[in-house]
Amino acid sequence: MLKITAPRELLRCALHDNDPHYPTPNAQKQNVSTLPPTDGIMTANFLDPNDYQALAARLRALTPDAPRRWGTMSAQQMLVHCADQLRISRGEKAVTSVRLPGFIKPLAKWLIVTRHQEFKPGMRTLKEMDANAGLSALTTFEGDRAALLELLAPVNNLGDGVEHPLFGHLSRQEFGEVTWKHLDHHLRQFGA
Repeated sequence: MLKITAPRELLRCALHDNDPHYPTPNAQKQNVSTLPPTDGIMTANFLDPNDYQALAARLRALTPDAPRRWGTMSAQQMLVHCADQLRISRGEKAVTSVRLPGFIKPLAKWLIVTRHQEFKPGMRTLKEMDANAGLSALTTFEGDRAALLELLAPVNNLGDGVEHPLFGHLSRQEFGEVTWKHLDHHLRQFGA
């Protein structure tokens, strides 16, 4: 089953992510002026021990009542959302809401993994990672944080890469970088 809205959304995000004349969904509701600046070049990789330690410290600094700067998720939902991204990437959670034909996957990979330097507020997510649809069950804040840290631990990610359901094969480097970008996006969402 091909759901045409997914490629259309990928193209919309990729073609207009830096265009100030093309607002993101709910742009009026987002307060992006208070986001911490990024250097514009994302080379961090959660599989690098130093980058992992920095990411883990930011996750440990997160509190359950951290106010969100955009979106609708709570801090705990964000932890589970990020864990689900890792589970999906590693083939531990199935994606049934979107199926891309093989010839589209390299384009999707280029648009999201390679071209995007950082994820923007307002980007859509998969139903399986959506806090209001298919998110895995929440446990406790500490339990969900521990589960995410366990999934992120470089010792648990020793393969040569992953077969992602939307992007096809991601090398170890690509998997590490796109996961870091995703986590950085959500940690910035909660000021961590």
